[in-house]
Amino acid sequence: MFDNFRRLVGGGRTSAQPAAPKRPVAAGPVRVLIAPVTGDDTGSLQQHLHQALAGRTSLTVDLHPRAVASGTELPARIASAAQAGRNALDKAGAEVLLWSEIGRGVLRIRFVTLPAPMEFGSGAPLPTEHLDLPADLTDEQADVLEMLVLAAARPADDDIRKARADSFRAAVTAGMRVLARNGLPQSCMPAGQAWLGNLALHPTLRNSMADVEQAVQRYRGALGHGTEVLGESMVAGIRCHLSAALAAIAAEGRDSAGMEEAATMAQAASAIITRETMPEEYAAIQALLGWIYQRRGQIDNRTAHLREAVQAYQLACSVWTKASHPAKWAEMQVSVGRLLTTLGEFTHTGEFLDQAVGVFQGVAKVYGRAKAPVFWANLQNNIGAALFAKSKRTNSPADLNAAAAAYREAVAVFEEHKIVRNAQVAKKNLHRVERLVQMRAGDAGGAEGAKAKPAKADG
Repeated sequence: MFDNFRRLVGGGRTSAQPAAPKRPVAAGPVRVLIAPVTGDDTGSLQQHLHQALAGRTSLTVDLHPRAVASGTELPARIASAAQAGRNALDKAGAEVLLWSEIGRGVLRIRFVTLPAPMEFGSGAPLPTEHLDLPADLTDEQADVLEMLVLAAARPADDDIRKARADSFRAAVTAGMRVLARNGLPQSCMPAGQAWLGNLALHPTLRNSMADVEQAVQRYRGALGHGTEVLGESMVAGIRCHLSAALAAIAAEGRDSAGMEEAATMAQAASAIITRETMPEEYAAIQALLGWIYQRRGQIDNRTAHLREAVQAYQLACSVWTKASHPAKWAEMQVSVGRLLTTLGEFTHTGEFLDQAVGVFQGVAKVYGRAKAPVFWANLQNNIGAALFAKSKRTNSPADLNAAAAAYREAVAVFEEHKIVRNAQVAKKNLHRVERLVQMRAGDAGGAEGAKAKPAKADG
């Protein structure tokens, strides 16, 4: 199950993905930028937030000189803040930017992170999600903010996350102690419930499916307050996380109805988080929907869901392009290719299989043998599978020979890199192809012999 969950939520790279270039992030404190607070012309609230966090050894905190949000409507403000915030983080080499709005004595704080969240099931916050804290934040209440800032930081290198685990757990202990003592006003807790759901899914804290189920309860509790309290943007963010968690649970139990609910949640979120407003997050929703449809198709044995999965992955690729996000593009393309192979086998349609081969070959042009040998070998294995399936339908010797050649390439690389299990699988596939070649050669020889042998006259 956790293999599926890691693939769903991005908790680790699978063999289907090429290694993405790692953005250098120091393994020390999390570097944080605090933007000016919208609605506070004096700058005092920005200074107050800085003072509340600056003395903490887990963080390095700097003031960002310019406002990051623009526009009158909230979706536009969030979209502008996400774009400007990520530019600021990239320039400063920081990981988390806080931008806030003040109203009725409450700071509504949103988090912009770099790298941008490309999955939802690990509780990585979206810019649409907000945290409500008192404007006159005390040192004790700032423990909660520190906890969530550390939770928001998701370095590209997972070793850095692991190196920070002890300081993060200490911050969680301090922050949860404040919440247990009702250290925040009740008006802050509707949004706070969702953040507790995010914590339950954090890779450092998540230990079992019980944590995922706890996150679902937290998210449902938060959504119970409705858009009147939380706002549409916050609700959309919660639905993204809830969708991923529900899908993980449904995959474990092969629960089609659970998958349907997960898809409904993600679809509702995509009505607010659109390609035009937040393209990165929109692509992540489409990738999640692709996984949900794919898994539901396997559970229900229905090709309609597999076709939906192909469409969703392709929509993700409209944002995660070969030029802008090559690793994510390749991951989505491999998923498309595998689905097309399955569709070709189920429907006995050669066109799907031809498309699958083309998809895999297109990825192999970007991630060649020299650049990403193991990933390339996996692609050859996939190409072999699609061609083998096609040859069984067409009886084409050319397709069968091409499948054998692809499998041989895969075996050679896996053996060179001592990846025993993959090599065994590729060899098994190759032997199946070679047996079919021999069988067809024998059949052809027998047919030729029968044709050449003179007919025996009737007695």
